Order: sequence, then structure tokens, then C-alpha cells
Amino acid sequence: MEILKKQFFGIFLLTVISIGCSTSNTDQEAVRNLWDRHRIHYHSILCNGLDPADINGDGFWDYVTNYEDDGNIIISVHPGLEKVKEKWPTLTIGSVPSNESSCFGDFDGDGNPDVASGHGDQGEGGAYSGVLMYWHPGKEKVMDDEAWIEAGDIPESLNMGQYLFIRGKDINSDGALDIVIGGRRLGSVDKDDPNDPIVGLRWIEAPKAKSDRRDLSKWKVHPIDPDLISGHGFYLADVDGDGDTDVVNANNDWGTPEGGQYVMWYRNPGQDAAQNQQWERFNLYHGNDFYTKPGIICKDLDGDGRNDILTNVNNYIYYFHNEGGETPDFNLIKIEKPEYARWRTRPIQMADIDGNGKMDVCVGLIHHDGLLPADVASIMWMEYTGETPTADNWKFHVIKWGDGADLGRRFRGEKWDNFIFSDVDRDGDLDLVANCEEYTELGVEWFENPLK
Repeated sequence: MEILKKQFFGIFLLTVISIGCSTSNTDQEAVRNLWDRHRIHYHSILCNGLDPADINGDGFWDYVTNYEDDGNIIISVHPGLEKVKEKWPTLTIGSVPSNESSCFGDFDGDGNPDVASGHGDQGEGGAYSGVLMYWHPGKEKVMDDEAWIEAGDIPESLNMGQYLFIRGKDINSDGALDIVIGGRRLGSVDKDDPNDPIVGLRWIEAPKAKSDRRDLSKWKVHPIDPDLISGHGFYLADVDGDGDTDVVNANNDWGTPEGGQYVMWYRNPGQDAAQNQQWERFNLYHGNDFYTKPGIICKDLDGDGRNDILTNVNNYIYYFHNEGGETPDFNLIKIEKPEYARWRTRPIQMADIDGNGKMDVCVGLIHHDGLLPADVASIMWMEYTGETPTADNWKFHVIKWGDGADLGRRFRGEKWDNFIFSDVDRDGDLDLVANCEEYTELGVEWFENPLK
């Protein structure tokens, strides 16, 4: 009955807004600008992962995603401005079982974005795991699905555990694009079996010579924190301001033991030392308030030239302000969410959403055993009103309300996964591109910024 009341309230609230009435107070001010949603692509449930690149040189970002259920790796191609609000054309460049995350990157150095995909769960009856590479076929053939070249898995990446997240980055600053991978123990997310391999956090070094980069036997796997229970959703940024790429992570996952939840960052040991050693780890927070696989972001929120770290829990945004220093000190500021945004959380992103020159924050929610009520903001953005962000100087704005569906299943429901901001329709503001996992009604979507 309580759920039905909440759903009724959400429908009533949306109706009031749509006819232009105001129901007073700050919360109602916050919900004025709901964003129009446009479908990019829907294939099936378990739309897992999202990354942008311009594959055909037309100046627009295209997006790669993958589907965990059938393993398909799909690129959605920007159709041009006249058709941008219609369903986008797609390429299916390959398929591999238990596909969790894919990314773009010019991994062979020919100037075109290739695709790397982290896949597999070696649990009993599961699929083999690895990092599977697809080479871009050249712009003249890029729209031909079958022209993309499946190169196989990087040999050193095989059967190391269950891959959950993958991104391209030049880790050792040698000019070649490397790969960073995060994951967990193979098929054993709810138990600690020392006999099972575990991905943790690692990076895969690309050969420096371009002529060697398509020879996958020459890619080498190196540790960052190979014993980490989960490296899902890490973020790559320069935390300490020394010019190289560090890693931030919030580690909670199904197999994380009581007392094992951390927000941490890892210092890149530098070009000469980065290759065969575990990176120094700095714990910023230790608690038990995270849901599994929390999102994390590392950007300069307050404009002081130092990258801050943000993540979120049910009731708060955790803002770790970078105080500077050779090994930076961080001050935790807890920003309380409005009542209508307190729910299980996942993605978090930063961008100048309203175009005023200051960074804003966007957060997304996921269902609780199938339920995400209609009166809960499933996607929300927030702006700080003073010169400096504090715990209590924020305005909150709803992008999308929950669909109100109650599917009654642990792994089925509205579940936002990745957020990317881009001016999709070229009208001068940043729109939101996002993928929704575990839900039959939403896939890869873009939300039109109404602020300009």
C-alpha cells in the first residue's frame, strides 16, 4: 500500500508540473526543468557500459555499449542534427559471452578509435574471461559491421577473473594508449576463495612501437592493486597534480566483507617505475554505507586547480575536497540529498550543465529489488550557489523521475549505469547520454538540456 501511495504521489506531482502550477517551496523550484528523453538504441536488457568516440570523422560523438545477456558489442552512430531525436543507426561489431564493459581508444595508433571489451565470468558453467580487441577498419568501411576486425583477446589478460570495467589511457606517458581494467574474483562474488583468480585493478601496457601494437602477444599486464576485491567503476585522473594519471575507486561489491568498504586513490609511480609494481594506495574513507559498485568521479569541482573526488550513498553526496600537497589531504564534505533523491545510487558525473562557468554534479539511482518509485528522482543534477561549494549551498534539479515500476526481482528494474555529457544536438548546452541496465523500458538514451 505504501508503494502505491508513493507512485500515486509521483504521478500527481508530474501532473501539477505539466499544467504549469507551482506548489511552493524549494523542492518544487528544483523540479521545474524535466529534460526530454530521446532513444539512441535499445537492444535488450543488461545494456552494460558506455563510452564515446567519433568513429567516422563527422565531428559527432558515437557511443559503444555492450549487452551482458547476449554479449553483443554495439556502436550507436550519431545520425546528424536533422535526425538526432530519432533512433540512431547501429553497428554490431561482435559478440562475446558475459560482456561487462567496452571502451573506445586508438589502441593501434593509426588515428582511428578501436574497441576493447572486458568480458567473462569463469565461475562454474561460466565463460572464459579476457580483454577482447576490435580494430577499426578505416573510415571508408567503418559503417560495415563485418569490416571491423576481431583480433582476439590479449593473451596475458586471459582467465584472470571477472572483468567489470575497462578504459583506455596512456598510463606510463610513452605516447601509446594503454588499457586499465578493473574486476573481481571469477564467479565468486559472494565468497572469498583464494584459489580463484581476481582481476582487482591492473593496467595493460601497449607496445611503444606502432608496428607492434596489433601483435597482442606484446601487450603486458601490470598490477595496480591485484588483490582488490572489486575494481568496478574506477576513474582515471591526476589526483596529486604531478602530471600523470592516477586511479580513484570506491570498492564495494557483492563480495566485500563487513568493514571492507573504502574510497581510495592510487598514485601512479611514474613512467619508469609504473611497470611491474603495485601502486601506493591512499584510503580516504572507510565505512559501511555504500551499495554495491558505487560510481566515483575525480574533477575540479570548485575551480581551484586541484581535482576533487565525489561519490554518493543513499542520503548524501560525499565530496572529498582536495586540499593540495605533494600527497594531497582531502576534507570530506557531506552534502545531504533532498528527500526525493534518497535511494540506492550508482553513477555520478560532473560538468558545467547550466553554462555559468562552474562545475555541477549529476547523480543517478538504481532500483531496489525491482522498485524505483515514481516520486524518487532517478536522475538529478545539482548546482552550488556561492563562490565555493559547501555542505548546504546547493540547488537540486530533477532530470527524470523514477518510472514507478515494481518488477519484484533483485536484478530487474531501472538502473542507471554511466553518464556522459555532450552537446548532442549542437544547441550550445550539454546534454546527458546515459545507459540503463536491467530494465526492458530503457537502453542507451539522451536527455535534452532545456536550459538554453
